Amino acid sequence: MEQQDKPPEAEALHIENAAVLDCVKQWNAEGKHVIFAPNHLCPSTLLAVGMISDDYFHLRKALRQHGVHATPVIRADLDMPIGNNPVLGKIYDVSRRVFSALERKITGGITLGVNVHEPDRMSVANVPAAREILRTAKENNLVLYPYGNWFKPREQEFDPAKDLDDGSGFVRRKQDFPRWRTSLKKGTFATARMTGNPVVPVYVEYEGKHWTITFGEPILPPTDLPKHEAELAMAKEYLAEMQRMRFQGK
Repeated sequence: MEQQDKPPEAEALHIENAAVLDCVKQWNAEGKHVIFAPNHLCPSTLLAVGMISDDYFHLRKALRQHGVHATPVIRADLDMPIGNNPVLGKIYDVSRRVFSALERKITGGITLGVNVHEPDRMSVANVPAAREILRTAKENNLVLYPYGNWFKPREQEFDPAKDLDDGSGFVRRKQDFPRWRTSLKKGTFATARMTGNPVVPVYVEYEGKHWTITFGEPILPPTDLPKHEAELAMAKEYLAEMQRMRFQGK
């Protein structure tokens, strides 16, 4: 009798502090919603669906196991210099439409253009998506990635001195673009301030086929601070909570 190949090892998912999700379910029942703000990991395998790393699918699984639904905001383009070249512009537009349609079908999410070579062009192109994000936040939870780009597991320390402008503000794209690319962005916290939705820090890590998702304590948007100070205060609280989850028990 021929020996059968062994089935591939199933990926294990461990959830920490799931009680937070019970609170979220209660808020949802009252018509209130949250913004899940996870770190973003490089794919654990060579395959990723479009621009979606597999960390999102494990987070979605964890949420669904506890009866929580959230709409992700995901990237739908390539880093491609366009300039004033109309041919490159058409190629880019077609590829973005393809990625966007694919990722909306797979995740039901909202797609953004994040072409690092064309930040000004993307700022204009993403206006409809920004409006969709604010509309959706009134009806459902969101998944927003405050850093935007991928990192290796346990690579980040969530240090305000590095991820913010020496801890005193958000890094400005036009003044320090290379640093801005790897720093904490303000979009998640601006969305929370405008909607009043709490931010739920989420720390995701994997080792081999073993995934751990830890939910942090919700961060409420301050109502007694000017908008810049409110967003910065939330960002600092977010980094502190991510640090705590990153280094707990280590």
